[in-house]
Amino acid sequence: MFLKLIKKCHEKGIRVVLDYSFNHTGKDFGLLTM
Repeated sequence: MFLKLIKKCHEKGIRVVLDYSFNHTGKDFGLLTM
């Protein structure tokens, strides 16, 4: 579903920027342990 949204945005010339603050996560957070 998220990728569909991104694709639709790109089709309309809209750029998408993802911003995430890693300062508020612990060392065992899932995205950081991949």
